[in-house]
Amino acid sequence: YITGLQEILDVFSNDISRIFNEFKSNSTIDLNNVLLISRFEKDKKNGVINGLTWFAEYKKINPEAKLTIIGDGSQKETVKEQIKSLGIKCEMLGSRNDVKDIIEQNGIVLGVARCVQEAIAMKRIAIITGNEDFQGIVNIENINKFSYTNFQDIENGKQDYRKVAEQLYSYKKQDIEKIVEENYNWLYDNR
Repeated sequence: YITGLQEILDVFSNDISRIFNEFKSNSTIDLNNVLLISRFEKDKKNGVINGLTWFAEYKKINPEAKLTIIGDGSQKETVKEQIKSLGIKCEMLGSRNDVKDIIEQNGIVLGVARCVQEAIAMKRIAIITGNEDFQGIVNIENINKFSYTNFQDIENGKQDYRKVAEQLYSYKKQDIEKIVEENYNWLYDNR
């Protein structure tokens, strides 16, 4: 036994159970507020582009939609160019330590991995942008498959941005509540 090892392990713990203690929200799910979370690095490029492209389609259907982006990195200028080429407006917040508070202000969260789990734990609509292919909305039918890839890409092919945007926009309040509640319960039970 190494003296102080437990304290070190506590600091570096990646236990999903902590998310349920830190990330709780019962605030309203506002589908006009969309959040994209990512590092702006080459290995995340497709995910960021997928998220921006999906938002461009969603904005056509829902003109009230607003995009906020949390992230920074060596590809920041490339991301800005993509935003400009898609003709979308957004608020870029850079790197942040108050992610929980920002997720709470948004009804839809775009990203991969831990940010998707945080979105689910906060009962938000989670959309996996994928590191390769755009994956779409996490729901009870696909959450188990996504869990095996740490909420990244699965072998279901690239989802159509427009169809996913239309699908989400067509949901009634009870559909949204069912999706977030089922996802939350699955994540809680399988942490």
